[in-house]
Amino acid sequence: MNGPDGNVWFTDGDADAIGRITSAGTVTEFSDGLTGGESHGITAGPDGNVWFTEGLTSGRIGRITPAGVISEFSSGLATGSVPSAITSAKDGNLYFTGGRRTARRPRVGLGPSRSGCLDCASASASARSRST
Repeated sequence: MNGPDGNVWFTDGDADAIGRITSAGTVTEFSDGLTGGESHGITAGPDGNVWFTEGLTSGRIGRITPAGVISEFSSGLATGSVPSAITSAKDGNLYFTGGRRTARRPRVGLGPSRSGCLDCASASASARSRST
């Protein structure tokens, strides 16, 4: 994904890291601040940061600054949420999709489809999720 800083950003779920590739070809992976959520979806945010999902184990939405500082957010996400895809919209929000973990199969069984919205400008950065 082309980031707002002109670099290419990617998720590396196996290494539990967010990566950046500069135009010179330098690859850097960032993991400080990640709590082990198998990062998945990634998008450039309207706030100049890169946003990603951590779905399978932690159920969070993450943000990484161009300098590599990572923050994670789960406030407002339904218990058991598994955020997957994420995209930035012209209205200044981030929209994400995913499912829910079931009690018997926390990494495989997904329940009803879920979607939500994250306001990048919000100081609390809490997510609003809803069933679809």
